[in-house]
Amino acid sequence: MADFEVKDGVCIIPEGEKKIGYRAFRDCEELKSIVIPNSVKMIEASAFEGCTGLTEITIPDSVTVIESFAFGGCTGLTAITIPNSVQEIGERAFSRCSGLTSIEIPASLTTIGEALFVRCDNLTTITVSAGNKKYDSRDNCNAIIETESNTLIAGCRATVIPSSVTTIGKGAFSGCTGLTDISIPDLVTKIEGDAFWGCTGLTSIVIPKIETIYWNTFQDCTSLASITIPSTVTDIFGDAFKGCSGLTSIKVEEGNKKYDSRENCNAIIETDSNRLIMGCQKTIIPTSVTTIGEDAFADCIGLKQIDIPDSITIIGRSAFSGCNSLVSAAIGNGVKEIGWCAFKECTSLTTVTIPDTVEEMENSIFNGCKSLKSVVLGKALETIDSYTFAHCTALTDITIPESVTTICHNAFEGCTALVSLTIPNSVTDIENFAFDGCTSLSSIILSESLTTINRCVFNKCSSLENVVIPNTVETIREKAFNECKNLKSIVIPNSVTEIEENAFSWAGLTEVVIPESVKKLGENAFAHCEDLKSLTILCPITVKNIFWNNSSSLETVTLGAGIKKIDEGNFDDSVKVIKVPAKKTEYYKKRLSEKYHALIVEQS
Repeated sequence: MADFEVKDGVCIIPEGEKKIGYRAFRDCEELKSIVIPNSVKMIEASAFEGCTGLTEITIPDSVTVIESFAFGGCTGLTAITIPNSVQEIGERAFSRCSGLTSIEIPASLTTIGEALFVRCDNLTTITVSAGNKKYDSRDNCNAIIETESNTLIAGCRATVIPSSVTTIGKGAFSGCTGLTDISIPDLVTKIEGDAFWGCTGLTSIVIPKIETIYWNTFQDCTSLASITIPSTVTDIFGDAFKGCSGLTSIKVEEGNKKYDSRENCNAIIETDSNRLIMGCQKTIIPTSVTTIGEDAFADCIGLKQIDIPDSITIIGRSAFSGCNSLVSAAIGNGVKEIGWCAFKECTSLTTVTIPDTVEEMENSIFNGCKSLKSVVLGKALETIDSYTFAHCTALTDITIPESVTTICHNAFEGCTALVSLTIPNSVTDIENFAFDGCTSLSSIILSESLTTINRCVFNKCSSLENVVIPNTVETIREKAFNECKNLKSIVIPNSVTEIEENAFSWAGLTEVVIPESVKKLGENAFAHCEDLKSLTILCPITVKNIFWNNSSSLETVTLGAGIKKIDEGNFDDSVKVIKVPAKKTEYYKKRLSEKYHALIVEQS
């Protein structure tokens, strides 16, 4: 479809156009009004999405299809007339039309997508034209009901659910922030996923005698204070109540054969497995519970402390993620496994003790815990997984136990308060980016079991001053010490055989000795080492552009006996002396540019 000119806020679509194409006017905030000719049959997906200045539109009766998100985010629209030619409207076609107050569904419409009115906060009137054979709005209910199945598929804050409705469809009230309470008739036997997702004003709801509570059904209903799970419920899907941060009371009716809330614990527990699947800020975990399920307390922002009893063996994935008021979490001595992201972004958590029973901690467990200052790790732990402590910007105190053999990639990325660390000799592998961006890290003692310092392990550790490379290390990989600007000196042991490209680029090194054990020296290995004054190369290799774009600080170069070739441009004009072994002057004159010949001095 051709681009159309918007002039003074108005666009006139020329006669003959068959459709308004995909994203044709997306985010065109200057568009206020549009004239659509009778030749247009389809308004494609997101055609007017984000046109916040659009205040009026007339859809001609030639249009038969309005695709998904077509008018999403048109916040200036207060009313829209859908002609009696439209047969299909896609999902979320009018989502986020916050100015829309009323809408009428024509008799011609036969297909309606899910979540049609998400975040239409001011919508109070929904009617379906008489004569529509597929849908109705019986009893002036301000909703769209699929006539044959008695399924309510779209509602608003003013909806009154008719007593004849048996199903509330997927996303029917999703994002209806103005909905404060609603009565669900006794005949309702099914509430589909996302039905009340994001109804942030909903303060109470009585769940009818249904069997299944689907994914995200009540997710992010932040004002919901209490829920009671009926005795008929046999399945509660993940995230059904996630983000219901206002919950203080959770009960399961007596007689439920699948779930219980034993000991008035304010939680839902799967009876046979003793797995807690959902808690709230008032939960007290019973000592009979053995597992905390995935997302059980996720985004429970009112939770301030939790005692995890010794009976718990597994803390599930994301179990406490996003609990940003959680200050204290006492982890019991029975825990063996902690799932990924279990405490991610618990931004008020200050200290953590991992008991000696814990054998496995998955990735990102404490990622983003920006108040976490002190961590004690258990003695059974073998791996610190990727991103475990990433962006714990207050972390200053952590001791890595001798049981640990691997520190995975990005494990401590962005721990900007960490000053010093000892890596025990049990550690055989520190993966890429493990300490990337630890800008306060000034001293680190490395394990004597390491054979490789991996890519970007100490990248941007700008305060690093003291590090000893053990004589077990054979390879220093790309950008291992990149931008370590305070690293003035380092001893590269005779065990090292390979230094990869940019290994020490932008470091603050003033003196470097490359031992004779090195067989491969990557390009730009010491690029931008602008404070480098003294360089010794003892290894018999070809030296290729290892000092690209250095400053004029290099003064003294010492060369070993058998360097094969030195590429032009390795040394700046600042070099004052080039020291070579006795009787090697002629050897190096053949390998150095003529301008350096007068600087050659033999050593006895």
